[in-house]
Amino acid sequence: MPVCTYCENCLLHKLHIECAECLQTFFCVDCFSAGVCIDAHQNGHAYIVHRSCYETSVFTKDWTILEELKLLDGDIFKYSYNKFIHGVVQALKSLELETGNL
Repeated sequence: MPVCTYCENCLLHKLHIECAECLQTFFCVDCFSAGVCIDAHQNGHAYIVHRSCYETSVFTKDWTILEELKLLDGDIFKYSYNKFIHGVVQALKSLELETGNL
C-alpha cells in the first residue's frame, strides 16, 4: 500500500505522485505541491501521476468508475435489473437515432 514518503498519509485510492527517478518515492498532492525534498529526492525530478482507480473510466471517457458505481447502486437496486437494462437499451437506441451512430 503506497504511503506519502514525506507525511506518511495513505495514498490508496487517491491521486498521488511517484518520483520517476527515486525508488519507491510517493507523494500526496499536498506534499508534491509544496515541493518537498526528502533523502535523495529533489523536487525537479521527473514524476508519474497515479490517478485513483475510481477516477478512471471503463465504458466511456465521460464517466468515472465511481460515477458508474453510483449509478448502478441507485438504479439497479432501486428498480429491477431487467427494468434497468431496458432503460439502458432505450437510451442507447434514442442516442443512435439522434446522432446516426453509436
